[in-house]
Amino acid sequence: KNRDNLPALKDVYDKRFVTELEPFIPHLKMAEFTGGDPFLIPIYYDIWDMINKINPKCQILVTANANTMTPRIENMLKKYTNLHFNISIDSLNREHYQKIRIHADYEKVLENINLFIQYTRKHKTTCNLLVCPMAINSRDFGALVDFANTHNICVHYHTVVKPENLSLK
Repeated sequence: KNRDNLPALKDVYDKRFVTELEPFIPHLKMAEFTGGDPFLIPIYYDIWDMINKINPKCQILVTANANTMTPRIENMLKKYTNLHFNISIDSLNREHYQKIRIHADYEKVLENINLFIQYTRKHKTTCNLLVCPMAINSRDFGALVDFANTHNICVHYHTVVKPENLSLK
């Protein structure tokens, strides 16, 4: 909706779906949420609240782009102790980042990444950077690795094959 100016996709899950998950929650060790941006998927908040109520030892891994920060997320960071983060960021070079992540706020993303890193340090959980190597950011990996080393977090790379003109040769 926001990136491509297309109509929002229809939600296919409802409150009944969350209720149907309840019997499984006590058995979870980890639950992973991806998205787009999981923080923009309203039903995930209901699931996270249920996990923390029923099975607070279950680890919650959120793969996000760090563009979103709301009072609800800030409340989660204060209330939950079991969050892990994979942050999709393809460059620390502002120009390259903004070409790749259309409509993203570079400064806000860095601010949010730092909040997530502080959270994971406090609660002894994990934070990782997820990078899509492409022609446009192929010279930016050193800065990403330096940033990760400075903050004692990991960098993981995802192979980009399409569109072919963006992939590394």
